[in-house]
Amino acid sequence: MPAIISITVRIHTADVRGAETVGAVYLGLAGREFRLRKSAAGLARGAEDTFTLGEEADVFDAEFNDPRSPGLDTADLDRFPAYLRLAPAGPGSAWCLEDVTVTVNPGSGSPVVLGNPALEGDGPERRIWLDDYYGTTLHLRRAAPDDGDDDGGGTGRMMVRGTIRADASIAGGSGNFTVSKRGAGRYVIEFGVPFPGVPSGAVSIWGSNWWMADDAHLATVGTARAEIFTSASDGSLADRDFSFVIVG
Repeated sequence: MPAIISITVRIHTADVRGAETVGAVYLGLAGREFRLRKSAAGLARGAEDTFTLGEEADVFDAEFNDPRSPGLDTADLDRFPAYLRLAPAGPGSAWCLEDVTVTVNPGSGSPVVLGNPALEGDGPERRIWLDDYYGTTLHLRRAAPDDGDDDGGGTGRMMVRGTIRADASIAGGSGNFTVSKRGAGRYVIEFGVPFPGVPSGAVSIWGSNWWMADDAHLATVGTARAEIFTSASDGSLADRDFSFVIVG
């Protein structure tokens, strides 16, 4: 999977009384946190701020808020939660967030966009206040696959893939899933992060130890898990090595 070279974060602070904050704002992504800070003045009421991390960074302490050091991979986006977090700076530093958009590797051939659909649209019910008294964290997820891309391969694309041994141990894969065995030839794949919609997938027998007539098929697939059946050459359920890919 591609390395994370650059991250842009666009934040819109609500234009309501008391929305501004001098508290510290952090982005959690791919297994670590980054401080979003370009000014000691904090985030102003009604302002739309953009922060760049990594390549062409514009934040304070850029070398310590760099996704290239240590290096992060886009596969890590599905292994760890993504979120925006406020660390209030004492009384009166609550923050009202109107919207946030995070773009990983902008300008590349395969950028990844994250946000929170609960903030889409206008009105007070589409904003969130963050503070010690209300909660300090807003979780983010990938944009839906059809958001802004007519060919269905949009910036919100998510993939889970793996190569599984007959005993349900993992030989390799994307790392953002677990496997359990529910009986002879029955395997359940649990996704580390749910898909925003029902994904599509494919599965096949793996390895040279099996007959050509041995088979594997995707029995069920949903946003949180998939069930895979494997069978012997006579069609009966039997444990087999297999590979799978789920995309949504």
